[in-house]
Amino acid sequence: MGAGPDPLTAALAAAWRVFDRPAPADLAVCTACCMAPALADEIRATPARSLTLHHLREWLAAAFDGGAGREALLWLLPRMFDLLAEDREISPLGPEVALARLPATGFPDRWPQAEVDAVRGFCLALFDRKLAGRAAIDPWLCMIARSGLDIRPFLGRLWELPDASLVALLHADWIASGGAGRIAFTPF
Repeated sequence: MGAGPDPLTAALAAAWRVFDRPAPADLAVCTACCMAPALADEIRATPARSLTLHHLREWLAAAFDGGAGREALLWLLPRMFDLLAEDREISPLGPEVALARLPATGFPDRWPQAEVDAVRGFCLALFDRKLAGRAAIDPWLCMIARSGLDIRPFLGRLWELPDASLVALLHADWIASGGAGRIAFTPF
């Protein structure tokens, strides 16, 4: 018998179970100037698992009504997770904005615990994958912090790393990505 799916695959499966729902009647984004109404109709007519990178990029780029947008966000969330797990750039601004709409919908305080756990489980598994792959960590920590999740468990994972691994991650993130002797800066 095998060891079962890796933690990220298991977290994605859990997210699809928890957030399984029909398409919302409204995507809760501006269709006056930010998104063409025809594209909004196309997105709602597409099964969640078949939504494209283009669909999610356009949705993230449109002004969002957080008060009315919870159902739209819940429906899109597992597909967003899929693409993030595939290292797809769902926003040209970077992963920092991927989950930034969660707090506008009451996350985490007004969400059912199972939904909060699904988001947290995915973020922990993705962050662990990023740490293991020696990816730049600043964008992912920023994404997590902007989601409304408590950042401390994620920082705890950094502090658990051997010193040499942590230094290598920070060097790759700050120095190597910024050029010789420079720490890279982003809008975040």
